[in-house]
Amino acid sequence: MIDIQQGIYRFGIQKDNLLSRLNQLARDLMSTEASFPRVMNNRNLTDRRGRIGILLEYSMPHMLNDILGEGSSGYIVSNRFGDIYLKLGDKMYWIEIKCLDLNAEEYAGNLTTPIAWIPPSGLLMIIVYENTETYDSFHPNILDVGVFEARAIAKMRNYGWLKADSTQILLDGASLKGNGYWKREEENLGKLGRIAKSIKSDILKSHYFSDSERREINDFRLFLKNFDKTRAEYFLERVMKIADENQAITSIRHDNTKCFSWLDIEKNGNKFALVFRYTDIIDNVPVRSTIMDTISIENQWWILINPKFQCTIYAGKAKQDSMKKMNLLTDDEIWEILKRHL
Repeated sequence: MIDIQQGIYRFGIQKDNLLSRLNQLARDLMSTEASFPRVMNNRNLTDRRGRIGILLEYSMPHMLNDILGEGSSGYIVSNRFGDIYLKLGDKMYWIEIKCLDLNAEEYAGNLTTPIAWIPPSGLLMIIVYENTETYDSFHPNILDVGVFEARAIAKMRNYGWLKADSTQILLDGASLKGNGYWKREEENLGKLGRIAKSIKSDILKSHYFSDSERREINDFRLFLKNFDKTRAEYFLERVMKIADENQAITSIRHDNTKCFSWLDIEKNGNKFALVFRYTDIIDNVPVRSTIMDTISIENQWWILINPKFQCTIYAGKAKQDSMKKMNLLTDDEIWEILKRHL
């Protein structure tokens, strides 16, 4: 990851300062009154993410100029890659900004630019946020920022997700020739989460990638893996709050090696478990039996939640039912599901 001690940080911007300023911008420009009606389904959250991304892109150069001096940053309006530029000494960076909402549909952010259009100094900035509600307002809360070399990430996309040599991608960014194939998805070349989990270790270790590209890709995958874990933690904390309000006892555990977290819920001697397999960005995803061996569910009811929040209900080892994504349910609807088995 471009820690930007080589860039931004060396010129006086620490990560905590950057997050603090971004959150002030979010509160000032993107707050909605708490009483204002809103629909929080996947589609609306994705539309909201797009608008928040535009506002952050607009605000970023003003913030950088305020910190680094006028003329340090501005907009890129006529280039194929990059939303803003950043001048640090004699170095010019072209920065593409993507926003990820903890609750929006999948990862949503797309990296569509062919490598040929990305300059060597091109950077991919990813801003992670959640939707926070206070007593009087509703606004995005910026949780993390990562900056990566864009060409390395695009190369990973080509060999992992598209399974094609970069020379096979035509300049229109929408076609492949030769033996490659294009997974057509909303006419883009790949969502961030999908390209992060698509690269296999044997390909990553091959001659296609340099050592520096491997480091960059591994940092990118770790960043999104941590994003996945944060999504799971926020959701399970919400469920813990719902259970506590209904006089149920909860405890939470994590297995960071196998990438799942689980929440034990107990009331009146009855037990229930939520098991969240929170990421696919690993080579060997644990199967159901591995999860059961690890957490000793035995014959109790439990729900397995996959990285897309899709849920399956089990009684011991037996699958009982599938249900819609739990993160889109209201607190009352979630408690109705839990109490049914408590």
